[in-house]
Amino acid sequence: MKDLTLALFCLGLIALGTAAPFVMTLGYVWVSLVKPQTLAYGFFKAVPVAMIFGVLAMLTYLIIDRRSPPKLTALHVLTGLFAAWITVTTVFFALYNEYAWWKWDWAFKEVVFACFIPFVIRTRIHLEALLYTLTVGTVTLVGAVGLKALMTGGGSYGGLSVGGLHNAGLLESSIMAMYATMCIVLVIYLRQHTLIMPRNWIATLAVSGYIALCLLAALGGHARTGVVALAAMAFGLWWFSRHKLLLAVAFVIIAVAVLSFMSDEWFARMSTILDPADDASASTRLNVWVWTLGFVQQHPFGGGFGAHLANFGYLPNESYARAFHSIYFEVLGEHGYVGLLLFLAMIGTAMKMALGLYWRNRNIPELRWVADLGRTLIVSLITFCVGGAFVGIAFQPILYLLIAITIAARSCEIRVQKARSQTSHKEFNAARSYDKASHKAYPE
Repeated sequence: MKDLTLALFCLGLIALGTAAPFVMTLGYVWVSLVKPQTLAYGFFKAVPVAMIFGVLAMLTYLIIDRRSPPKLTALHVLTGLFAAWITVTTVFFALYNEYAWWKWDWAFKEVVFACFIPFVIRTRIHLEALLYTLTVGTVTLVGAVGLKALMTGGGSYGGLSVGGLHNAGLLESSIMAMYATMCIVLVIYLRQHTLIMPRNWIATLAVSGYIALCLLAALGGHARTGVVALAAMAFGLWWFSRHKLLLAVAFVIIAVAVLSFMSDEWFARMSTILDPADDASASTRLNVWVWTLGFVQQHPFGGGFGAHLANFGYLPNESYARAFHSIYFEVLGEHGYVGLLLFLAMIGTAMKMALGLYWRNRNIPELRWVADLGRTLIVSLITFCVGGAFVGIAFQPILYLLIAITIAARSCEIRVQKARSQTSHKEFNAARSYDKASHKAYPE
C-alpha cells in the first residue's frame, strides 16, 4: 500500500509538471532530499525516481518552457567547473573505482542540477515554492525525528531510525542536525515574506511547531554538530538583527526550554565538545584529518570518491576505514587541492552574491523580500560552513540548493530592477511630454 501511495504521488507530480514545468524541478528536489524509495517495501524501491524527475525536468524545460534564461554568473561557472573536476578525479585519480563511480553518480547530479535550477525557478513564487519543498516537503522526516527526540529525551547517537529507516541520508544524526538547523532559518524567512501561505494565527502556530521540531531534530540525535550548527545560526541571526538584546534574551529562553527535554546521556556527550581528545569518536576524527593532510602530499589531485578507504590500518584500534567527517577534508582527500580551491571559491562567491542581494535591496520596499532572502542565504551558508567542518556533507543536496537559490534570487532581482527601470523611464517620458504640453498651453 505504501509503495502504491508513493508511486501515485510521484505520478501526480509528473502530471502537474507537464502543465507547470517548475513543478517537475520541485519534484526532483523533493526526491533527492527525502529519497522516497527508502520508504518503500516493494516494487517502488527499485524505481530510479531521481533520474526520472531529473530527465523530465530538463526535457519539459527544453520543449515547453525555454524562455528568460538567467544571466550567466561566476557562481554558475564555478559550479560547472567543480562538476567537471570531480569527474576528472573519478576518471583519472580514483583509487577505488567501484565506490568512486557509485558516489559520482549521485554527487555529480546534485552539483549539475544546481546550475539547471535557476533556468526554471524564475519568479518570487517559484523561489518560495522551492523553499517550501526544502522545509515543509521534508516534514515527514524532520517532524518524525523531532517527535522521537521529544518522547525519548534525545534518544541516543545513531538512534534516529523512524518508519523502518536506518541511520542513513537525512536520518544520519549529524546530517539531520545540519539540515534541521538550516530549515529553521528558511522557515523564519518564509513566515515573514510568504505569498503562498495565509498570514494568520494558525499559520503562526504551525511555523512555531515546525521550528520546535527542527530544534529537537537538530539536538535529539546526540550529534555535537547540531550544537555547533545552532550556535552558528544563532550568531548569524543575531548579527543581522536590529533588536540584538531582545533576540539574545529570546535565544536564552528557547535554549532553556529545549534543553529541558534532553537526557543526562545527551549532556554527557555534549560535554566532550570542549575536550575532544577524551572522546574516542572525536579523537578518531582528528586522526583522520591528520592522515588526510599526509595523504594529499602523495596524491595532490586527491584519490577520487571513497579515498578515505585508504586509511584502513592507519588508525589504532580501528578494524575498518573511517570517513573524513568534514566537508573540507572530504573534498581535499577526494579531489585534491584543485577541488578544495574550487569548492571554497564556489561557497565564497555564493556568500558574496547573497551579501550583495542584502545590501543593494535592504532599503527598497518592493525588493525587501530579496534583501531578506540574501540575509537568510548568508546565515544558512555560514551555518553550513561551520557545522560542515565536522560532518562529511560536501555533496549532499543542501549546499547546491542554496547555490541554486542564490543564482535564482539574483536573476529575480535583475528582472525586477529592469522592470522598475523601464517603468521609471516611461513615467519620466510621460512627465516630460506633459511638461512640454503645459508649457505650450500656458507659456510664461
